[in-house]
Amino acid sequence: MVWTRDEAVELLTRLWDHLAPAGFHVALTGSVLTKGFSKKDLDVIVYPRQTFTSYELEANLLSNLLKSFGMIKIFDRDFIIARWREKGSEDTKWVEVYKHEGKRIDVFLLK
Repeated sequence: MVWTRDEAVELLTRLWDHLAPAGFHVALTGSVLTKGFSKKDLDVIVYPRQTFTSYELEANLLSNLLKSFGMIKIFDRDFIIARWREKGSEDTKWVEVYKHEGKRIDVFLLK
């Protein structure tokens, strides 16, 4: 399924409305931003407007909020990091993979 920039902006506007009361901002990145479409996924950055007491607390809150928005987690951070390790990467960023309305969304959480 293809993501278009217009679809992404519409979704991120609704997602921002859902996440902002809990202290999060959202941003678009990746090929949907740069090319206007993606046949693979939508890359979304989420970042806090405030300082949370712990990164894990922040990640758990975000995960629950995404679930209540209707997003289904496909791969959690531990799975993603394990796959990176198999490929020789030492990357530690927080990324999880979700599906929303049948389309893939990669969510990157910034500290």
